[in-house]
Amino acid sequence: MRAFETRTLSGWVSGLLSLKSSRLSGCVAQSLATRLRAAPLPEASVALKMLEQSLRQRCMPQRALLVLRRNLMLWAQSSRSLLAWADLMDDLYIQVLLQLESCRRSSARNRPVLQLHVPKTAGSSLASWGHRMGFKSSEAEKRRSGDGPFWINAFAMPASCKQRRQEAAQLQTSWIEVERWLDLPLCDDFGYVVALREPVSRTLHQFQQLWRLLSKTEPVHSGFFKAIWRYDDVRGTVGGRQSYEGNVDTGSPVDFLDLWLGFATNYQVRSLAGAGVGRAFLEGGSMARNRLRAAKSVLEQMEVVLVVGQGRIESWQSQILHHGLQVASTDVGDMPYESHTSRHAFELEPYSWTPAEFAETRARNRADLELVAFARRLQELDR
Repeated sequence: MRAFETRTLSGWVSGLLSLKSSRLSGCVAQSLATRLRAAPLPEASVALKMLEQSLRQRCMPQRALLVLRRNLMLWAQSSRSLLAWADLMDDLYIQVLLQLESCRRSSARNRPVLQLHVPKTAGSSLASWGHRMGFKSSEAEKRRSGDGPFWINAFAMPASCKQRRQEAAQLQTSWIEVERWLDLPLCDDFGYVVALREPVSRTLHQFQQLWRLLSKTEPVHSGFFKAIWRYDDVRGTVGGRQSYEGNVDTGSPVDFLDLWLGFATNYQVRSLAGAGVGRAFLEGGSMARNRLRAAKSVLEQMEVVLVVGQGRIESWQSQILHHGLQVASTDVGDMPYESHTSRHAFELEPYSWTPAEFAETRARNRADLELVAFARRLQELDR
C-alpha cells in the first residue's frame, strides 16, 4: 500500500485502475483531486487520458463513477485559472466527464434510494418529494426495524447491502429512510441522498424538538448546552459509556447524557462516518472529529448532497435531486413543505445563549462546520 501511495500520478492512476472494483471508490475519495492539484498539467493530462481509455473499455461501479466525477470537478475548480489549462486540459477534461456521465446513466436507473435523514434538515420534505416523483415507501413500515429514528429512542441495527436488496424487494419499496448512522460501505445498487445544515442551528432545533417530546410544554432552558459541556468534562468519573457494550438505557441519567453529548457534537459527521464499532453517537467529541475525512469521503460517493437551512428547499435543489437520481418523470416537481412543529421552514424557538455558550457550541461542532462547507462545494458543482 505504501508503494502504491508514493507512485507518480500516472503510476498511481495505473495502479488504481488495476484494483478490484469494490476498492476503487475508497481509494479515489479524498485523494484524486489532491494528487491532480500537486501534479504538473502535462502529467495530469497523461493520467486523464489513461482514465478515459479505461472508461471506454468498461464502466466502473456507481460509487467509483461518482467519486471520480466529483474529484475531477474539485480539481478543475481550483486549477482552471492556470495559463496552460485551456491548451492541455479543456477538451480532455470534458471528454472524461461525458464518459463518466454516460456510464452513470447506463447503470443507475430504477435503483431504490436510501435517504440518510439527519434530524432537522428537511428530511420529511425530501421523502415527500420522493413519493411525488413515484418512489414508493411502505406505509406499514416506513423504516425497517433498526433504521431509527435513533435520536428519539428507536432501535438501531446494521444492515448489509444484501439485506437491503431483499427487504426492498419484499416490501416493494424504492425510497428508504435511515435516521441513525449510515451503513458502510455504500451499496452500488442503491442511490443515496442526504441534506446537511449549519450545525449550531440544526443542533438547537433538534434539541428543541427532543425537549418538547420529553417535557411536552417547557422550552429548552438557557444554559442547556453549557450544562452538557460541563458533563463532558466529568463523564469519565460518573460512569459514562463511550461505547455500546450492553444495552443503552435511555431511562438512565448517565446514558441519556452520553447520548445527548453525542447528539450535540458533530452529529452529522457521526451519522455519515458509519457505526464506528457501535460508538458513533457515544465517543467523545475529539474522536468524532477524527472521523471527518471518512464523512467527506462518503459525501463524495453519494448521488445527491444538499445543504439546507435558509428557508424552504429551492427549485434548483429539486433539479439536483431529479438529475442525480435519474427520475423518470420529466416534471421536476416543487419541493413539498413538511413540518412537525412550525408553519415556517427551520423556524427556531427563542433561545437565550449564555456568555460564551454559543462560541463553545460552534467550537465543539467544528468538524460539522467543515463538513457542511465541503457539502456546499459539492452542491455547487452539481448545479
